Amino acid sequence: MGAMDDAYADAYDAIAIKEVLVRAVESRAAAAARARERIVEFGMRILEQVELDRAEGLPALGDDDRPAARARLLGLLTDLVLAELRALRPREKTAEDALPDELLARHLASTFVQVLEWWEESPTPVPAREANDYFRSLVLPALDVGF
Repeated sequence: MGAMDDAYADAYDAIAIKEVLVRAVESRAAAAARARERIVEFGMRILEQVELDRAEGLPALGDDDRPAARARLLGLLTDLVLAELRALRPREKTAEDALPDELLARHLASTFVQVLEWWEESPTPVPAREANDYFRSLVLPALDVGF
């Protein structure tokens, strides 16, 4: 094999290695995006249900019931998000470069509850999808730190 053939072989090997690395990075990014979606998907489901309840004329919670219901929702969502984080986050990411799972779970859950309260109290509420977009814009940057 001549020098030119060796150069072509080396170039081909370099391109093949680069393609494998690019695919691996893209695959990891896609997996992280799916994990983030899995963690925040509860938001749209809850908002759609509240929107459906509104459309059907179901009564909202009274002022006396609201604090207890919100506290219960916050606890349930925190537990749900924490379980998802523990199932999805790579163990090596629990070092100092990632937010603690418990803090991140509380952040996501409390942010959702705040968005839900704002949305329900609004005299002219935006559609559920838009409220969910607001929620996502508030929490996805925090998830980017963890994945």
